[in-house]
Formats: sequence, C-alpha cells, structure tokens
Amino acid sequence: MMSFEQPHDNTDFINELTRLVGSAHLLTDAAKTARYRKGFRSGQGDALAVVFPGTLLELWRVLSACVAADKIILMQAANTGLTEGSTPNGNDYDRDIVIISTLRLDKLHLLDKGEQVLAYPGTTALFPGKSAEAAGPGAALGDWLILYWRVGNWRDLQ
Repeated sequence: MMSFEQPHDNTDFINELTRLVGSAHLLTDAAKTARYRKGFRSGQGDALAVVFPGTLLELWRVLSACVAADKIILMQAANTGLTEGSTPNGNDYDRDIVIISTLRLDKLHLLDKGEQVLAYPGTTALFPGKSAEAAGPGAALGDWLILYWRVGNWRDLQ
C-alpha cells in the first residue's frame, strides 16, 4: 500500500487514483462531481473525488489507497438511496471524502441455468442491456424483471 505523508496536499493521492483507474474514470472537478455529491432525495456535500473502478481488483486497490490516505469512503451505485448513505451530507466532515461509484462494475452472471445469479455491485435493477445478453438470445426486459423478482423474493423466503 502507498503511504501518503501530507494530509492536506492531495496531489500524490489523486495521482495514485489516476494511476489505478485512469483519468477517464476519475472526477475531481466540482461541476463534474455534482450529480454524485447530491442525494436522490436529500443530502449534499463536498467530495475530493469520484472514482469509477472497472474491475473488482481496481475496486480493492482504490479502497486500499483511500484507507492508506485516511479518506472517508462513500460507496455509491445508482445514487437512488433514500437514507443519504451514499452521498455526503453537509461539509463538516473531519477528513476528505472519496465517492466510489460502482456503476462500471455492472456484470451479471447467470448460474445453474438461470437458477442463481451473481450480480456485481454496479448492476442496477432495470438493466436490460448486458443482462439480457447474459441471459442469451431471446431474453427480453420482461425476462430480466422475472429474474430480478425471483432472486429478490428467494432471498426473502430464506
């Protein structure tokens, strides 16, 4: 893990995030991060960066860098939460905030002929594109909704 010496100079930290995910998948400009810093219903605040890892390994490396730099980590998928848990709420935090968006981690694997599903953290509920491709030819949005319903309700029945 990389150690970051200067707590108020984030240049090394931002450079490390850029190295990990590439500049196309890192936002630091306030105007570009605004939609990720404002909650779906409420809550809004500042963040040092929004990072979009593309693999589980990148996610782990980004998390490790954030922990090493003593940053507050907010995980965010589609930013549709109702409890302000995935966005900053105010600007009175004691450390810098990094929002890690999981939207690029949107893989969906059907297992056991569709009886089980492995959904990565960025897979959203209405995800007809790649999910339909994973289900094979002829899969439609209705099929995906049935699959989603089955998985969600299976969990409730356990």
